[in-house]
Amino acid sequence: MEPGTAVPFTEAGSGEQAVLLRLESGEFAAYSAICTHQQCIVAYDAEEGMLECPCHGSIFDPADGGRVEQGPAQQPLPDIPVEVQDGSVVRV
Repeated sequence: MEPGTAVPFTEAGSGEQAVLLRLESGEFAAYSAICTHQQCIVAYDAEEGMLECPCHGSIFDPADGGRVEQGPAQQPLPDIPVEVQDGSVVRV
């Protein structure tokens, strides 16, 4: 994955939608793709580098722990711990 890109995936254990990102810094991060406001599925805006909810306009910063940049959401996106092992990104 190139920096500034994202790939949606399904969490194996829960079956919930999630997103894996390669941040501009080169680090990997993963979050639940379910908005903490009313459970719509967020999408990655590569131009802005943010995760955005299409339903009510909440914006989350994946480079800052999924922090809410713009509401109505009040809670950050739940993070999914990942790391690179032998060239692959795995959940830890």
